[in-house]
Amino acid sequence: MENSVRPVTTRWITALGLMLCMNFAHASSDPSLHDPAESQLKRSLSALHDGRLDDAISQLDALLAEQPTFGLAHALRADITAQLAGRDSIFKQPTGKLALLADEAKQRFAGQSNTARSLDLVPSNLLEVGRHTDTIVLVDLSANRLYLYGHQNGSLELNGDHYVTIGKAGAGKLREGDNRTPIGLYRIQPFLTDEQLPELYGHGALPLDYPNTWDRHHGRTGYGIWIHGQPRDNYARPPRDSEGCVVISNRVIPDLNAWSTAGATPVIMVNSIDWVDSKSLQSMRDDLSHRIELWRQSWSARNIDRFMSLHDSTFENGRLNRDDFEARKRMLAARNDFQDVEISEREILLFEDVDGTPIAEVRFKQQYRSPNYEDRSVKTQYWALRSGQWMLSLESERQTPEHTLVADADTPDIVEPTTWPEGASPGSR
Repeated sequence: MENSVRPVTTRWITALGLMLCMNFAHASSDPSLHDPAESQLKRSLSALHDGRLDDAISQLDALLAEQPTFGLAHALRADITAQLAGRDSIFKQPTGKLALLADEAKQRFAGQSNTARSLDLVPSNLLEVGRHTDTIVLVDLSANRLYLYGHQNGSLELNGDHYVTIGKAGAGKLREGDNRTPIGLYRIQPFLTDEQLPELYGHGALPLDYPNTWDRHHGRTGYGIWIHGQPRDNYARPPRDSEGCVVISNRVIPDLNAWSTAGATPVIMVNSIDWVDSKSLQSMRDDLSHRIELWRQSWSARNIDRFMSLHDSTFENGRLNRDDFEARKRMLAARNDFQDVEISEREILLFEDVDGTPIAEVRFKQQYRSPNYEDRSVKTQYWALRSGQWMLSLESERQTPEHTLVADADTPDIVEPTTWPEGASPGSR
């Protein structure tokens, strides 16, 4: 039987369907980026938008046969059926679970509209991706979307775009038990398998290193922030429903795990993404690069006045506050006949902190050489944008095995081992 085509009018388009079609009209993102079930739901909305009502119902029936626990698909199917029978839309004044499903629908398809725009733009968060970083996970918490980016030969490619659930109280975790999802930049930790976890966490979990150095520096508490799957009796959860974790479809978990490297893959969680063109991104990169190079040159030249002018008033390096740090730098600069500082393999990733301050995490390999000491280390710096100027706010350093003592063993250049979050030792160079 030929599929019927009916005019698109509010007479038969459901309240939920009308809302989604408004979003759908602005969305043209690649279906291959999404979970297959979300793509199928989108195809049913396309049919609804075009007036192919029977086709829309057929698409929903096929989706529910494949994913019988997809609550939003059930609701849309029931809503179409109700209105065809002359009854009011079940979403006319939704309450309880229906209101949560309506929220899920809005977030899913507003997010897909954002993806359509993002195909020609890039997130400003990915300011300079390091050549050894193959994958970046970017989570837009206000839009309930997770973007999976691949990075090869200096080129970024969007490989995934998925709906996620976040904390019940929203974004911006500050303390244990506040039911908020953290804002910041984290690294994925070793994967936890389905067999290791209770049913609540679905097909697996990717723990994050919250609280990290930046969080601890600001006194933030809590633990156990993961990206994990769904219980099998529920395809998806409402936009705000976790205790702080990022919850995603079970179908996506294996892909996330396959793309990720434990201890290395960055996960940037932001309240919202600023999509920019390549020219704007380059301008931002040049601005911060100038400050980083000025930092390197100033320390190499032993110009401590200029060097310290780049440091925030609240700067710390793990064990030293700003005043003690400056005193030590002046002592070393006065003692050394020369200093040579070189940096390589730099990466710059951005996020806006809880208070809205733009923060750049800068990681690089540093080679330091002075008359009696040389070493190689990995530095992590956090630069904060204050009144339009990038200021160095926090840094940590982890020495690599190649560090070499050139002179006597009691030289003041050597930093004694000390306890430091995440196992990194603060350096004096």
